[in-house]
Amino acid sequence: MRLPLFVLSLLLVSCGQTRGSPSDPAAARLAALEARVTAIEDVKNIERLIRAYGYYFDKGLWRETTTLFSDDAVVEIAQRGIYRGRASIERLYVQLFGHGKECLASNRLNNHLILQPIVTVNPDGRDASGRARIIGMVAVRDGDLLLQEGLYNLEFHKSAGIWRISSLHYRSEEHTSELQSHHD
Repeated sequence: MRLPLFVLSLLLVSCGQTRGSPSDPAAARLAALEARVTAIEDVKNIERLIRAYGYYFDKGLWRETTTLFSDDAVVEIAQRGIYRGRASIERLYVQLFGHGKECLASNRLNNHLILQPIVTVNPDGRDASGRARIIGMVAVRDGDLLLQEGLYNLEFHKSAGIWRISSLHYRSEEHTSELQSHHD
């Protein structure tokens, strides 16, 4: 995305116009275009962050999931408590969701489809908010299946050029269980 700005800059220089004073229309237009490109790149990076979260969650990569959060992040999932800070969030994912294991067992299913993300970057370019729907299919025990649908309300923060999740609130709007009886 930076290449078009580079080409535009070369065109301005070749026309004898470089960045001038703030009252220079070409300079103002170039600054506005740069801000717009940065905002588009920020949204794309946040959407990539959301997809990484879904992938790590799907695969049960709990420690990797926690690296996507800022150090002072806050997480609340389906009224299971509020977890503040990276260490607390790691306990939630590794201990509660992962039962102390780093990957899903071979007989587990944890599809976590994150759909319809909407991201808004604040004018400061350092913070953003978003929401996304999820559809989850989780095999909780051999033969038992939990289907869920819900909404993520998210906040993000950019530090040193890297976006991280600073707040994640998940509310389950619908879920159903299908329990298999295990009679031999």
